Amino acid sequence: MNDFESYHILRANDWNFEIALDLTLEGAYNHDVIQNMIQHSNSNNNNNEEQPNITTSSLRRRNAPTSSTSSTSLFSSANLPTPSSSPDNDSNSSAINDNSNTNNSLYMIPWNAATWLLKLPYILVMNTLKTFYDFFISMIYPTLHYDPNGTVERFIREFEEKYGQQLPTFFRGTYSQVIEHGKREIRFVLIYIHSPSYREIDKFCSTVIATQKFIDFINGENLIFWSCSVDYPEGYKAYQSLKVNQYPFMALIGLKNHKMIVMKKIEGFHNVD
Repeated sequence: MNDFESYHILRANDWNFEIALDLTLEGAYNHDVIQNMIQHSNSNNNNNEEQPNITTSSLRRRNAPTSSTSSTSLFSSANLPTPSSSPDNDSNSSAINDNSNTNNSLYMIPWNAATWLLKLPYILVMNTLKTFYDFFISMIYPTLHYDPNGTVERFIREFEEKYGQQLPTFFRGTYSQVIEHGKREIRFVLIYIHSPSYREIDKFCSTVIATQKFIDFINGENLIFWSCSVDYPEGYKAYQSLKVNQYPFMALIGLKNHKMIVMKKIEGFHNVD
């Protein structure tokens, strides 16, 4: 891009250097756009140059003296022209105004550039702080961006690796999906919120969840069994919804008046019996 094209881009943006620079970096001014701007500017300049000539020639024909014109009229038309009826004065005034506007616009270029340079450190600092803030928030609240189905699948895989394959059939979906599935199938849903920090969690899972008696109970009652760790976003979502107070925690959810509600909560360590 040469200086001539830069001049037209600045002129199109009222000589605002910052806006012109941003639009140029975003690719708003390609070669065709710049050429159209130059042609439009040239056509405007040609029209401005032709208009005074037409007006001047017409005024000269209108004011041209004839043989029947008196000396008084000749004197007044030739020697005492008024400013409003003189095309030369209008052209001079227009030229002076154009030069003044051009000079003022040229003075604004370094001013806008200096303003943008002064704001540049502030912009860099704010962007850096925002980056650190987003990173900090993502570390504290990992629930902002996650795959709900992926977290449930990961928990089930880890649970099977730790406690074996003799387990109830897990519903492989989100907490909202299992509630909706139970409502649609008109079945009870048994929710188990797993907490790795609970001191007797291994004992509970081995003597309750991973027993054949518990599996037979789930199958015999035609229950839908869903579980997830509270350390995972989907498990934490269920934890908040069910208002868990104590671990181990189970909740039986069923359909009543066309709504899925908590029928019973089982909190604390209980044997399978």
